[in-house]
Amino acid sequence: MIFAVFLLTFCIYAITLCPSVYVEGSGELIGATQLLGTAHPTGYPLFTLVGRVVCAVLPFSSPAVEVNLFSALCGALSTASLSALLRARGLMLGSASAGGMALGLSATYWSQAVVAEVYTMFTLFGIATIAAALQAARVSSAERQHRWLLLTGYVSGIAVTSHLQAVLLLPGILLITLRAHRLRSTLLRAVALVAAGTVLGFSATLYLPVRNGLGAGFHWGPLDSGSAMWAHITGELYRGSFLFSLPWSALWLNVQRLANQITVDFTALLLPVALWGGVRVWRVDRDLAVVTSTSVVANFAVALNYDRDPNGIGVFFLLAVLCLALWFGFGIDDLCRRLRYRPALLVMPAVAALLFVANRETADRSHSLTPDQYGRAILRELPAEAVLITEGDDASYIVDYLSRVEGLRPDVDLLQRQGRGTGLVANLPSPYEMTRAARQLQTEMQLISSGRPVHYLHARAVPLQDYRFAPWGLTYQLVSQSGWPSSSPPGSPRPQIPVTRSRDPWVRKLESNYWFMVAEHAMERGETAAVVAALDSSAARAPQSHTANFNAGLKLLQINQLDRAFPYAERALQLRPMRPQGYQLVERILQRQGRAAAVRDLERQARRWGVVP
Repeated sequence: MIFAVFLLTFCIYAITLCPSVYVEGSGELIGATQLLGTAHPTGYPLFTLVGRVVCAVLPFSSPAVEVNLFSALCGALSTASLSALLRARGLMLGSASAGGMALGLSATYWSQAVVAEVYTMFTLFGIATIAAALQAARVSSAERQHRWLLLTGYVSGIAVTSHLQAVLLLPGILLITLRAHRLRSTLLRAVALVAAGTVLGFSATLYLPVRNGLGAGFHWGPLDSGSAMWAHITGELYRGSFLFSLPWSALWLNVQRLANQITVDFTALLLPVALWGGVRVWRVDRDLAVVTSTSVVANFAVALNYDRDPNGIGVFFLLAVLCLALWFGFGIDDLCRRLRYRPALLVMPAVAALLFVANRETADRSHSLTPDQYGRAILRELPAEAVLITEGDDASYIVDYLSRVEGLRPDVDLLQRQGRGTGLVANLPSPYEMTRAARQLQTEMQLISSGRPVHYLHARAVPLQDYRFAPWGLTYQLVSQSGWPSSSPPGSPRPQIPVTRSRDPWVRKLESNYWFMVAEHAMERGETAAVVAALDSSAARAPQSHTANFNAGLKLLQINQLDRAFPYAERALQLRPMRPQGYQLVERILQRQGRAAAVRDLERQARRWGVVP
């Protein structure tokens, strides 16, 4: 039955697997795995190394599909492992299997299992950590217990290298170590064993500076100093996304988002069973209750202080989703026993069928062709020998993957303005005392003077005063103000809107970009009506995207369409109420409309959210 859980979830993942590269960090993880590189913080060395071995034996021609399948394999192993853990804790086979399926087919987890992402591997080692800790608290022999404690620490260290969320398991692990009465006389030794094992498991990160120093590869950035390495493995880059000084209004907003996510993950029908299972765990399995409850509390404490794109908040609750799936197994088991339900084996397929129907539309990535098409369109449209300067995550690593792994447009050079991956300043032989911004500007000026076509993925900061950005397909070409005073350069391609439409909010952001670039081309030609129509379509494709709504409001403000600009600016503000840019945009519109009272209300609203007007 446990094998059936593995087989069923793997088949479901294979059917709903993303057929190519996905958005954000997917392309970078695929590239790091295929070329044995060093991925974005925290590096994910085990995902890279094991993934490379698995991909070497897979018979597919697409590197993206191979890494996506590796993620699916880890996801299926996690569901089977969770079922095995529940079975070992005394649950009936059908109930234990249902708990595994509750994790595997929860909407957020399923969506991460069908793309190149690290979350399924993190969950697999998180389950292994919980299992080892529970066994360490159970054995009677002190010598065997010390071995299990060392193993617990080792597996937890590996889990931390898979994702920093695993750190939130450690308080519960230490608490059940404290609860083991036979260890009180050797408590310091027990804690030391867990700590030593954790350091040993975490030593997998030594791969990062070694590989990073061995030459070219798919590297996020240089790891040539102790401080750079420490910042990388501790995820310093993301600390600004977790603000432990959020006002109550922001915390309450995240509570609402969490409640919505958990309800979607487990459906309103199964969620009460999971919550009852938490009560049941506390009554019959105190060690497991301590680990899961402390992990859930720690996960909520961290994730409720998250302040980034709301579409990305779900993955930061995956540890809580794992614990809820554990509780669900106990809840459904207790329900079956109370109802004297004999054919309990039928519970697993029933739960699987319910979650499959409820969550497939949310988690299915089998039709996510837009990211691949988007990246190919960008590269295809560029002039010969062009330089493309990228920025951000949405499309940068799609293009990077297609160029460096699949070998598209070898004549085009890719550079990252933020110094990530194909960094604009990573290998520039400039004095160390120069700031990154100065080195970046120096490099851009050298590229412009070289005579090669210089294109940008985003039109954010013009490096020279007498130049401007002119839309060119899905990118912007840097052109001289005197050279093209009133229109795009001759031969500039127009964006081709894809026929397919996705329900995935991340893919919809890319679809929104197509329409935004249509608006940019229309604005270049002075066609106001076409600009308004294209921006309406852009925002409509990604209604939950702060960026899409903000950009629509800003562009409409620029062409003095104030009444049309205001709803988009207000929507952007609702989606990201902690960002000052939203207030600034709304304020500019209100001031142009002469609504002084509304401006004062806006300032009071900003103060409630902890934003300085």
